[in-house]
Amino acid sequence: VNLDYGWKGVRLRLASDLTLADAAAAVALTWGSAEYNYGAWWTSGTNIVVPAGVYLVRLWGTVTYIMTGTAAAGTFTYTSVLVNGTVLTPPGELRGRPYNGASAEGTAPLTFGLIPVNPGDIITVTVGSNWVSATSGRIEADRTAICVESVLL
Repeated sequence: VNLDYGWKGVRLRLASDLTLADAAAAVALTWGSAEYNYGAWWTSGTNIVVPAGVYLVRLWGTVTYIMTGTAAAGTFTYTSVLVNGTVLTPPGELRGRPYNGASAEGTAPLTFGLIPVNPGDIITVTVGSNWVSATSGRIEADRTAICVESVLL
């Protein structure tokens, strides 16, 4: 791939499954590997750092969650994308499909149009739940990924 024209982007995969407890407060996803990383957006951990020369990005991906056991109707997981600790709006916080008292699986699609940023800004993705009486739940590493790319105008 010839990237001499200035495009920069990263695609990250979750490091490992993340267990969520009942009524889990939001926690940042820890990325484990980059399928590509043009522009040095990521080195390790939770933070995606906007590289020099990037002022507009597009972000997309998926977060797949599994809940097993019995949960009260209406419980859900939520996924948030933050820039420098501030939740993006809209939509910012995306709720997974509500549960109806049985085991369930769902995917929260992350799709954001143009996001204004500055070099050095930190992008993080968090997940949490309002589960009540769930026996267990997790975010699946092999089906959770995010892509962030620069937008050239």
